[in-house]
Amino acid sequence: MIQVRWGAVRPDNRLWWVYCRRKFPIYFEHSRVLEVGSRSVNGPIKDFFEDCDYVGVDPVPGPCVDIVGLAHEQTFEDKFDVVISASTLEYDRHWKKTLKKMAESVSDSGIIILDFACVYGQRDKESLYDTYNSIRAGEAIKILKDAGIIINEFRYLHTFAGYDTPLDLPYGEALIIGVKDPVSNERTVFEHMAPDDAMPLDATFAYVVACYLWSRSVSPDDVYNYDRLIYIRSHFEYLKSSDIPNLKKVVFVLNTDRPEQDVEAVLSVAKEYHIPYDVDYIVRKNINGSYGAWEDAAKKLVETDPDIDYAMFLEDDYVPVRDDFMRFFQDKFDGETGYVCQFWTNANVGKYHAGMSNGMLDLYKARSIMAVNEQRLFRLSGRTEHQHLVWNQVYFLEYLTKKYMVKDVSDYKQPFKDVGGVLTCWGGPGDPFIMPL
Repeated sequence: MIQVRWGAVRPDNRLWWVYCRRKFPIYFEHSRVLEVGSRSVNGPIKDFFEDCDYVGVDPVPGPCVDIVGLAHEQTFEDKFDVVISASTLEYDRHWKKTLKKMAESVSDSGIIILDFACVYGQRDKESLYDTYNSIRAGEAIKILKDAGIIINEFRYLHTFAGYDTPLDLPYGEALIIGVKDPVSNERTVFEHMAPDDAMPLDATFAYVVACYLWSRSVSPDDVYNYDRLIYIRSHFEYLKSSDIPNLKKVVFVLNTDRPEQDVEAVLSVAKEYHIPYDVDYIVRKNINGSYGAWEDAAKKLVETDPDIDYAMFLEDDYVPVRDDFMRFFQDKFDGETGYVCQFWTNANVGKYHAGMSNGMLDLYKARSIMAVNEQRLFRLSGRTEHQHLVWNQVYFLEYLTKKYMVKDVSDYKQPFKDVGGVLTCWGGPGDPFIMPL
């Protein structure tokens, strides 16, 4: 018999189920649902579903358990629209048979949603087994594919959030969405399936600009000397003339020493352009430079916009020149990647170093970091002095890299000279997709 200590859904995994419901809302209503390992300890997944024919299977009697027994031994008369399992497979010595049974039990165009631990030899004295199963996400995915399941999304979290664990233990959480023989019908249409572990093609974005409205070190003939809103205008012009796929919100973070005057000026610029996107503003002092702006913007998006999956961070003096510029970042994402930026290497100080703060952040992964890091996402100096900008640049991704990878888009680059020295511009020679102003 299998004892599932954590129950149906751990608190730190609720975000995953919130995300799945938001991504596929039609499956969470009026559906036939099978949950494997359904006994509720920390709160039932069943609560995420409305008006559904819900069947829960678990070897142990308890709340939300309709059938007591091993899932792979069950026979169901009808197929299910949705088959799910949370924090269960790692305790199931028959997990391979269970996965095959789940794939057999889902109807055509139905979905399978999983979260399970990838743990190697960690002992759990409260379970009836001496060890967890050493499940590799890739092996589980192969079993599903061999059973006719197409992987729509795969994410991998490097560590469990909120549990005391040995630091030398290689384990994490696999999150998977699969679909059975997708066909066009009234329920859903999967016209394009994403690669196994890539960013889903229907992912949504926020376009975030860090606007520096203090005095700048620019050349005497720089247009900023005559119009301190010139960079903001350039972003509005781009946004008005572009059709960016899945862009849901634009956020201007105003780093300013005269907030009332600058906010009024920026709002007047916004009225001139009438861009076809929801626009939000964050007003702040210039603490931590652009890195502080990214922190404030990410926190607000996490708190107020759960339907937005990724945030694209742009310095105000870098403006895209093509509608599909985000795809260069999208191509770099996989289940282990939390941030994609212009330049990523090892700094001489021995810490990871992001050469440019322009980059794309996975907000789902940001939420998981903030949940266990006192609501902090980036490591910042908390200072305004210019000399601390290098400190911020070197260390600001340190919290994120404890769990996730950072990837580089430098293979799309075109060198150019700027006031601060030799920098890098996105886009290949003759084909740039983000240009400096």
